[in-house]
Amino acid sequence: MAAVHNSDFRGHDFVVGDAFVTGPLDSKGRDRTVPAQYARLWLEASSFQVQKKIAGSELWLTKRGHYDDVHVAYVVAVRLARREPEVAEVRVVVMR
Repeated sequence: MAAVHNSDFRGHDFVVGDAFVTGPLDSKGRDRTVPAQYARLWLEASSFQVQKKIAGSELWLTKRGHYDDVHVAYVVAVRLARREPEVAEVRVVVMR
């Protein structure tokens, strides 16, 4: 998931087994709670889309189709970023 939400991690993240997800650190370096948008994305939604942003653009483009499994959507997003070098960022969003 980190490879999707932060492109600096793309190609360098390996999580094996159970994981504990926290939010961003506060000013004193302590963990905060996971932002509500991610909790909804991972726990409540049932249909997802992948979006990409081309380098130099502020516009998010939605990939055709949808995914019923959030993990499949994340795999598609990471593969899209690796396959298309002009893609600067990718993300998984709840289908509306």
